[in-house]
Amino acid sequence: MRQRRRAQRGHFDAPRSVATIDRRSTERRNQRVVLGLGLAAVAIALIVVAAGFYISRVRTPSHVVAQVGQTEIELRELIPFARIVVGTTAATGSSVAISPDNIFDLAVGNEVLRQMGMSGLNVEVTEEEVDLELAAQFDPESTDGTLSEAAQEAYDGVLEAFRVSDEEYRAYVAGEMLRREVSEFFQSITPREAEAMLIDWIVARDSGAAQAAFERIQAGTAFADVAAEANIERVLADESGRVGWVPRGAFPEFEETVFGAMPGDLLGPIDGTSFGSVIIQVVDGPMEATIDEDVHTVVAANDADSWFREQYLAIVEDVDFGQAQREWLLDNIGG
Repeated sequence: MRQRRRAQRGHFDAPRSVATIDRRSTERRNQRVVLGLGLAAVAIALIVVAAGFYISRVRTPSHVVAQVGQTEIELRELIPFARIVVGTTAATGSSVAISPDNIFDLAVGNEVLRQMGMSGLNVEVTEEEVDLELAAQFDPESTDGTLSEAAQEAYDGVLEAFRVSDEEYRAYVAGEMLRREVSEFFQSITPREAEAMLIDWIVARDSGAAQAAFERIQAGTAFADVAAEANIERVLADESGRVGWVPRGAFPEFEETVFGAMPGDLLGPIDGTSFGSVIIQVVDGPMEATIDEDVHTVVAANDADSWFREQYLAIVEDVDFGQAQREWLLDNIGG
């Protein structure tokens, strides 16, 4: 009825010319076109914003950073590892710098160990063993892996502080246990006796200090006296610079140099090693000898690293962890 009355009013209104009607029709059509274009522009802008959000907040976390066998590791899966490492580092007061590459290597390495540890070394970690490890951390008096009420509260507090789930923390712990198991495996199979060279060394603070120490020894100062002053490495060597019997596989960087020398030879300075600038004095060998515990540990660790690199190359099929992913990880650790 209302539309009909409007039609009647229109019909009885003052007469309008055809030109006026056409002009107003054109204006309305133009207005609709302008409105349509405006709405299209708004829609495009919204799409662009949504795409940006998708790329930065949705697609990026879902981005596959590594393919380990049949398992895909996504960028967002690195966040729990990062939070646990950062939280643990802060809790222990460690000054070790944490980088995105460290976190990537940890996550991918754990997956490599999980898949290859059992098939390659018969090494695995069960859920029950993880329970016992957590009990050792939070409830040392527990004998069956069950946490007391107080220990459970402490554990829950750590999860809350690190902002990770129980599953995520357990996965991290399982990875650490696998690394320990692999290390212990290679410790057990590395020979305690082998052909070795008895050596002393001086690891100097820089090449200039190494050259000065070398010249003092050549001039007649006892190696032990120079080592007591100039050697900055006191984990493997004692105050006199004595490292002990060193087999092949301990220090590949200068292995051939050492095994090609004669007792009494003074070698160096050898620059660019992982230790720094090194001067070596060959004392005796080569001969079968009992390997010092610390050097034995180095050999076993080197063997474990070599095994791991082989497994990594065999099973990690693709890696896509670039600068954009590194930045996203750093930006979202605290998120």
